[in-house]
Amino acid sequence: MFSRIHSKFGTAGLIVAVIALVVAVAGTAFAAAKLNGTQKKEVEKIAKKWANKIPGPAGAKGDPGPAGAKGDTGAPGAPGKDGAPGKDGAPGEDGAPGEDGAPGEEGPPGQPWVPDGTLPIGATETGAFATTSKNVGFAIAQISFTIPLEAPLDAEHVQSNGIGYPAADETICNEKAEPEEKTNCLNGLKAQEQNCPGTGANPEAASGFLCTYTMAEENTSNPENAVRGRGAIQKLTAINYFQEPGAEVSGASFFVAVGEDTQTTKVFGSWAVTG
Repeated sequence: MFSRIHSKFGTAGLIVAVIALVVAVAGTAFAAAKLNGTQKKEVEKIAKKWANKIPGPAGAKGDPGPAGAKGDTGAPGAPGKDGAPGKDGAPGEDGAPGEDGAPGEEGPPGQPWVPDGTLPIGATETGAFATTSKNVGFAIAQISFTIPLEAPLDAEHVQSNGIGYPAADETICNEKAEPEEKTNCLNGLKAQEQNCPGTGANPEAASGFLCTYTMAEENTSNPENAVRGRGAIQKLTAINYFQEPGAEVSGASFFVAVGEDTQTTKVFGSWAVTG
């Protein structure tokens, strides 16, 4: 490139051109020494030609220009990720009652009280009895079943228990003089407790049994045996007529022999019967 410029201007012309370029850049204050008049004119001519084409040094930083006009709205951004679920809101108010539904189908005929109107097997009903008497020879307390039994009870399925049963009865057995008699008494009491496991305050009966629990007695003819055993509970009967031990489907009679005619006999207690 330098050889092309040299061949165009020659050595003298090249020197003039260089000086003119320096003048254009540095300004006319730069002294072009040792140039003749023709060369000076040539330098000025070249300098004027290139003065506006070669940028000068950077000037001082100008003041910021005024803000430009607001640009166009940009395109919508991509949807963000779903946020965490919010807390449950407060329960709303109750809505208005709905309309009544259609009537259901008619059910099978019901039965009074309990199925077949009798005490179900394993179900127990309880109650209390009491009687007083004077100058009669015996006192009777009626026991009535609210729910009838399915069938009457025989003598083997009724049991009258005395005051303090079963602890008092065990004491009676242990006081027996004969060993065999004592053993038989205790064995009978053990079987009795299986059929009548309750107390006066909490009467109970095994399935198919009626048990009475005497809680107090006064002026009986034989306090030890008057209200114990099967004989005290008899099937329902009219006053002054004794029947066989047992119970009817609707109840039984509780008999006790009266003591001295001048004293009033009193007996009361609880009972339980289980179907």
